[in-house]
Amino acid sequence: MIRVLKKILDFIIYGNLFVAASVLSALWLTSLQWGLPVKLDTLALFVFSATVFDYTLQRMVSTRKIEEEIPTPLMAWMQSHLPTEIILLVASGLAALILFLRFPVRMYFPLLIVALPALLYAFPLVFKTQSFRLRESAWLKIGTVAFVWAVVSVILPYYYYEMHLPPKQWMIPFLERFLLILALILPFEIRDIAIDEAYHFSNVAQRLGKKKTLRLAAAMVMMTFLLEGLRLMPPGPDDLPFLLAFFAGSVCTLFLLRKSQKARPDYFYLILLDAIPIFIFLLLYLLL
Repeated sequence: MIRVLKKILDFIIYGNLFVAASVLSALWLTSLQWGLPVKLDTLALFVFSATVFDYTLQRMVSTRKIEEEIPTPLMAWMQSHLPTEIILLVASGLAALILFLRFPVRMYFPLLIVALPALLYAFPLVFKTQSFRLRESAWLKIGTVAFVWAVVSVILPYYYYEMHLPPKQWMIPFLERFLLILALILPFEIRDIAIDEAYHFSNVAQRLGKKKTLRLAAAMVMMTFLLEGLRLMPPGPDDLPFLLAFFAGSVCTLFLLRKSQKARPDYFYLILLDAIPIFIFLLLYLLL
């Protein structure tokens, strides 16, 4: 029974379903901040399926370049479940394409903003005899991931639901998502130091050191909470759930950052860290 449950959990985690749920939660968190109902509509289904497709494609491309000298549970799972990965890639890609065709024309521009950096992260940009991928630059790498998350969870719903909000009400959520995702990526940078060194990838944790990297992440988390307070200014009687949810999320994130100083199993990163947006959304949903 335990082995069966572990196989199901591995499929959810390594099949990128959990991270897709995390991106979807970040999208729904924006809906709650804007007073919109939480809906499993075309946008939500597209975000979920496109995230599964993007992460699966990028991991299939990147793991081809990583030899067995630095094995990880993720690489081992992907190598032993290649047919499953291909099915996930094709199914999620077809679902995303069908849902994309249902979008109005106004969605094309923000989707282009998302698609270009996502593709450049995985595939090289070739200049005559040289090539360059965003993944090869430490700050561009993590900045691209955080930017894509922020656009998907804030800018896409802004266009899709045809929102007309004061700049503060969409710019601050955008910055919140950007900073929170940056903070959550930095422990992954610490974890991947050995792999990035072996394959000559630039790494933020290599440059700053582990302690400075975690301090930077902690500062970003605290800035996220402060930004939510700024968004709610002047505070009203209905704003307490937002402050409580972001405060609880910040405390949990800071706790996990502290624990990430030492090497942890893959589940720590792919479940606990990736679950932070899910936790904040669910807590806020229950409090409202």
